[in-house]
Amino acid sequence: MVRNPTHLKSKAFQSSSETLKRACQLSFLAHVAFPAKRIMAPRGPTVERDYSAIVAKILRLKGRILVCDLGSISIFSYFHIFIFIFLFLFLFLFVYLLSFLLLNYFKIGNEILFTRMYRLHPRDFDKLLDCIFPILNRHNVGGRPNIPPLVKLCITLRFLAGGSHLDISFGYDVPHSHVHEYVWEVCEAIESSKNPFLDNINFPLDDPEKLSELEQGFASIGGFNIRGTVAAGDGIIFKMQMPTNEEVEGDVTAYFTRKGYYAYGVQAFCDSNCKFLMIASKLCSSSVDNTAYISTQLSKDIKEGKLPPQYHVVLDEAYPCVGQEMSPWKGRELSKAKDSFNYYLSLHRQCIERAFGILVQRWGIFWRPLRVTMEHRGLLIKVICKLHNICMDRFKARNPRRYLIRGSNEFADVDCQSCHDVVFPVFTDVSLGQGYRSDREISNNRLLLTQRINDHKLYRPNSSRFSRQLR
Repeated sequence: MVRNPTHLKSKAFQSSSETLKRACQLSFLAHVAFPAKRIMAPRGPTVERDYSAIVAKILRLKGRILVCDLGSISIFSYFHIFIFIFLFLFLFLFVYLLSFLLLNYFKIGNEILFTRMYRLHPRDFDKLLDCIFPILNRHNVGGRPNIPPLVKLCITLRFLAGGSHLDISFGYDVPHSHVHEYVWEVCEAIESSKNPFLDNINFPLDDPEKLSELEQGFASIGGFNIRGTVAAGDGIIFKMQMPTNEEVEGDVTAYFTRKGYYAYGVQAFCDSNCKFLMIASKLCSSSVDNTAYISTQLSKDIKEGKLPPQYHVVLDEAYPCVGQEMSPWKGRELSKAKDSFNYYLSLHRQCIERAFGILVQRWGIFWRPLRVTMEHRGLLIKVICKLHNICMDRFKARNPRRYLIRGSNEFADVDCQSCHDVVFPVFTDVSLGQGYRSDREISNNRLLLTQRINDHKLYRPNSSRFSRQLR
């Protein structure tokens, strides 16, 4: 087939035009990107060419020029490097603080949960375990499983906290018939330990420094208006199931109280921080508080003059006010000085009431009647009181008392004796021959303290409804 020459010519011209157009584009690119280097467009109608190599060469040249432009690249890189380092440090600090807060949150959460379960702080728990570990770390006899001392202590604390022996048996994988054996084993170990950490119930009659510290604690509670108090005492009864005739030698009714249930009675004294200084239970719970107190060793020591004459203990209205045993004025039509004395004395007596409340609220075994044998009830209560003192030491360490200076709104962490310039009254009243009837009480010590309140005008903030205003 013969082609038309005109057609061939037009096609050649069209090809030449496209080639020229591409060359112009490359030339424009060369003028813009590389002003010092010119890329000449091909001339004349030539054959189709592949410009991929040229474009690649241009791009390589462009990249080489950008890399060689040290002025702009250095500023750009340094700025971004600085931003990168700053962001990296910020992110690192953020992650560190976040992890620190999370760890402390879980740590505090674990401490709170541990304390709720075992009633002791983890550090106190470790100290307690170290004290009784040598006693408990012996081989079990009688075919019983070899339980570690740690598990025995956990079982005991859960039992004292109110746990059922069935739940404890299931939770710690021990026979339910052995739970009480482990509890009494640990309680006897705590009671027999002579470590000061556990042997923490004692009245320091022969320790002047300790007595001075006790007195300062009570003085700070009452604004240093009544001085000389070293302990607050009262009685408490713990509800229990009815004892058997064999346990109480047939005298079951002696443990039935006026409140309408069987109970176990205890006489106790504490300091200003609600720590027990003395506990005793020598008489049945149906005995009145005064009779039960007279049978204690502390009452005998005070009457023998072993307590220094400048100190005294405070009691409630159920006890007589004799010698160094202070009780409030009785009656309604009281003078302003007597009413103020009762007010400040009640501030001191509230310590033992708070101690009883904290004791019962913390240890759930007291939330229901005691279901243990009579021979173990005294041991159980004494061990719980020792654990209570450990908890109160922890509370005192976290919440140190600050003393309010009378006459101002300022607090001070200084020696209490420097906050008031009134000397201690010396108690010399030892008359005990008038009996224990409240209408025959003769106590010069209470009179001296009441007179001191009247002389210094240390009246209570607002007189009670039982006092008559003096004109």
